[in-house]
Amino acid sequence: MLETNIRVVRPGPQLYVSVRRVIVSGQTLAPDLLERLCSLLRRRYGISAARIPGSVSELFVATDRKVEKVTLEEDNWQLTAVDSDDPTRRLFLSKAEDESFISILIERALLAQIASRNLFWTLDSPRIWYQQNPFQRSEGVAVYHRYEVDALPLGDAGIGISVDVSTAFFSEHTLEYYFDPNLDASESKARQDEFHKFTGRQVGQKGTLLYDNGRSKVKCYFENNRVGLTCGATGQLKLDGITYPSLYHYYTSKFGALQIKENDAAVQVSFPGLDRPVSVAARLLSLRVMNDDVPDSLSSVDKIPPRQRKSLIEQFWKCLEPHPLGNIAPGLFDGFWTPKDDRVHYIQLPEIKYGQGNKIESPDSRSIVSIKNYFRRRLELLGQAGCYHFPPSAPRTIYCAYPQSLGEDIPEKLVNGIVNVLNKWTGLSFCSNLVSYSTASEAYGKLRRAESAGVVLFILDEEPAAYYDASFNLEGWRVKRVTEPVLRQQHKYLTNGVWDKKRQEYSLGRGQSRWESFITLIGLDVIQQLDAVPYRVSNIGPYEGQLIIDVGHDRQFFAVSLLIVRSEDKVPAFNISSQVQHKADHKHESINPVLLKDTIINVFKSAIRRTFDPLTSLLIMRDGNVQGNEIGGIDNAFAELRQLGIISPDARLDIVGVHKESVSSIRLWDMDGRGEVSNAIEGTSLSVNSSLYLVACTGEATLTQGTAEPVAIVANNRCLSIGDAALSAFLAAQLNWSSPGVAQRLPLPLKRTDEELTARSDQEIRRIR
Repeated sequence: MLETNIRVVRPGPQLYVSVRRVIVSGQTLAPDLLERLCSLLRRRYGISAARIPGSVSELFVATDRKVEKVTLEEDNWQLTAVDSDDPTRRLFLSKAEDESFISILIERALLAQIASRNLFWTLDSPRIWYQQNPFQRSEGVAVYHRYEVDALPLGDAGIGISVDVSTAFFSEHTLEYYFDPNLDASESKARQDEFHKFTGRQVGQKGTLLYDNGRSKVKCYFENNRVGLTCGATGQLKLDGITYPSLYHYYTSKFGALQIKENDAAVQVSFPGLDRPVSVAARLLSLRVMNDDVPDSLSSVDKIPPRQRKSLIEQFWKCLEPHPLGNIAPGLFDGFWTPKDDRVHYIQLPEIKYGQGNKIESPDSRSIVSIKNYFRRRLELLGQAGCYHFPPSAPRTIYCAYPQSLGEDIPEKLVNGIVNVLNKWTGLSFCSNLVSYSTASEAYGKLRRAESAGVVLFILDEEPAAYYDASFNLEGWRVKRVTEPVLRQQHKYLTNGVWDKKRQEYSLGRGQSRWESFITLIGLDVIQQLDAVPYRVSNIGPYEGQLIIDVGHDRQFFAVSLLIVRSEDKVPAFNISSQVQHKADHKHESINPVLLKDTIINVFKSAIRRTFDPLTSLLIMRDGNVQGNEIGGIDNAFAELRQLGIISPDARLDIVGVHKESVSSIRLWDMDGRGEVSNAIEGTSLSVNSSLYLVACTGEATLTQGTAEPVAIVANNRCLSIGDAALSAFLAAQLNWSSPGVAQRLPLPLKRTDEELTARSDQEIRRIR
């Protein structure tokens, strides 16, 4: 039985909410100000309110009693909210126009109740709450449970509330510890090294901080630590219209309970919305440690299995009893939502094609054993049958650039191992070429003198920017970075073995297996850089292609990726290509429609050969949702592609949103007859409502840690079937070329845009150093 982390609001589809209409007046009225007013009403008075759609002066407040007059003001605005004296109105879930509005009011009522319990704290989103105290501490890091809540319509099931749990890491010490001016040079360096290790940041990036002034917690970013800067020596500053002689005087006046002293260390930070850095007391700042930067002892603590996840969410709800929604609704049904059978679907894993006509058939059942065997055979058959396609013009020499200090033996074993797997996977003959260097510049010069650009395994240090330096200096080359510490460790396993806990001895056999796995992973990356197709699926549902539009996390760049998968009698039958472009406006998520149009057209032109067959169907997936005028850019691009004959005149073009992180924080798991909880199997999909569809591309058969996170497909009135889009996303995720034995969560073109945007963002960081 499929179960979710959603609880349903009673009484289900018969739910209604009583509301009062409130009139808002003020010098400036705008939708964003009304949303801020709703937020302030919730935080200060526990009132659930929402702006009436289409209005900039009216709210609905979830109550059946007259609302008292409220005046709220900030530096640049003042708003007054007054009850309209209209009779109390009821919003019914059975009315389509009321459904989303009720969902918003329910969610805000829940947020008000969470805040009133004083058991959790929030940082930068009203929907994300942290448990008051850490549940684990290790090596200077405090680990907190982090809960995300969301209300959403469930169609004929009513309104649901999803709660998901994750982990968050913060430094145990404040910045006063890391930048204490009274330390000797050795201890000061050790602490600052730990600070930079926890931020994982390079020059040009900022560490994320938690600023706790005793009344609220706020996110900010580390700017710099000026030696000798104290709260009493910051100089004059003006805050909220008041001038203070120093930061010390500000804290004394506003936050006396903190007992900040004149000699307390201060550092400079930047806050969202402020255009310049400001000084704050260092002991009020803790460091947010990202998952990739935690100590090894905590590397698995964020992998929460389904059974534990369910238990933690149940504990969260117990903290909110007896009235988790206040008076807005009767409460919640017991237990979690188990969707009806007609909402749950199981997508069959597809046939996989290799070279020489070899293939892996779809699993004959949905059993865990059958699916595991299916994924295990993917890598095995690659070695036996070879790639589905290898470009005849691809280079056959694999270069390996290595520092002279490493010696020749280890690089030679590495590159020879890569050559061997490439020979096996392609049926062709590759050769190697070792290039030693004392400086990276020397390596660039030697490689540029090669007859033609090719693939180079570049053994570099752990500095990520070194890879982007190499890529920049070796135009036309495909660079695969291998870090020297990792390579040395893997070679140590090969020569000394891996520790066997059971036998209490080092196992050379295990060391050999570890080395071979290391070689295989690098080889899989290299063969993709050679534009090979290791294996393919026969189709991606009712579409001949997928087009992904993705924006980087910092909004500096956007990427477009095109995947073509169709019958072998069409040209091209299979192709994957991508382009990354600088985004003109990084303050907003939306992409300039003209630039988007040009990029889409260029991606198609790069994929189409001199002879080609027009595409008859395409699924366009925008990471998140289509923004602003982007739809115009998309439509104009396909109008021109039709004129060029690249897209057929009557082609089916469906547009959906796709979320790398599951929308509404929904999780799925299976419950057996004995109450045992496990991950849903790969291919499980759920129709949440008419516009939201979830598909579990990873699952119980191949996921060894944590809970599977489904991919969310969101409809936007431009898709004939959201189920077709989910099917296509799942099938494209089977092109898991980097890890054949393990299910891949994202469709291949979305994985490509994600990787390329990350790489380009890091390149930009390197450029501005």
